[in-house]
Amino acid sequence: MIIIFFFFQFQSPVDSLKAIFSQKQDIDLLIQINNLYRLADKFDSANIFLKECERYIEKDRFPLLSFLIAENLFFAGEILNAREKYLGVVARFSNNEVANNALERLYLIEMARKDTVALKGLARAICLIETDQLDSAEKSLKDLINGAIHEYALYYLALCYYKKDELNLALAILKDLDKDFKNHKIYPSKFLLAETYIKLKLYKEARKVLEDLIVAEPNSAWAVRARQMLLGI
Repeated sequence: MIIIFFFFQFQSPVDSLKAIFSQKQDIDLLIQINNLYRLADKFDSANIFLKECERYIEKDRFPLLSFLIAENLFFAGEILNAREKYLGVVARFSNNEVANNALERLYLIEMARKDTVALKGLARAICLIETDQLDSAEKSLKDLINGAIHEYALYYLALCYYKKDELNLALAILKDLDKDFKNHKIYPSKFLLAETYIKLKLYKEARKVLEDLIVAEPNSAWAVRARQMLLGI
C-alpha cells in the first residue's frame, strides 16, 4: 500500500487516472481523463489517448469515442479536420444519439464558415463551459454576442448561466434568442429552456416548450427526447 501511495503521489493527475483506467475501462473515467487534457489545452494528447482506447473499449462506446475525438479537434481550432470527423460520426453511427450532436456541430460550422475567427472563439468558449471554467466562458461569449454567430453565443451564454445556477439570467437570454431569431435551429436551446423552467418550478411553461417542439419536429430525434422529458414533468 505504501508503494502504491508514493506511486500515485508523484504522478500527474492524468497519469494517475490512466493507471486506474488501464485496470478498469470505465467510460466516466475516460471522460475525466479527456477533460483533464482539455483543461491543459493538450488536445492532441487527448486524441492519442482516445484512439488508443479504441483497441479495448466496448463497441457500444465507439460512437461517443469518435464524437469526443471530433470535439477535441473542434476545440483545438482544427475546423476542417473536425468537420470530417463529425461527418464520419454521422455516417457510421446514424442511429446513435451522438449523430444528432455531430449534426449540430456541422450546422454550426456551415453557418459560420465565413467567419472562422469567431467560430474558433466560440469553440474555445464551449470548451471552457465543458471544463467548468464558467467565468472565462462568460467573458468570451459576451465578446461574441454581436458577431456572425450571435444566436449560438446567446445559447451558450444561457447555458453558462444555467450551470452557474443564475436561472433568471439564463431564462432571459433564452427568451431573447427565440425572439430575435424566430427560425433558429438550435434545438438544444429548447431543452435548456424547459430545464430552466423546471428548476424555476414553472412546469406548465416547460411542458409547452416541449410540446411545441414535438409539433414542429414530430418525426425527429428531438421529438423523441421531448416526449421522454415530458413523462418526467
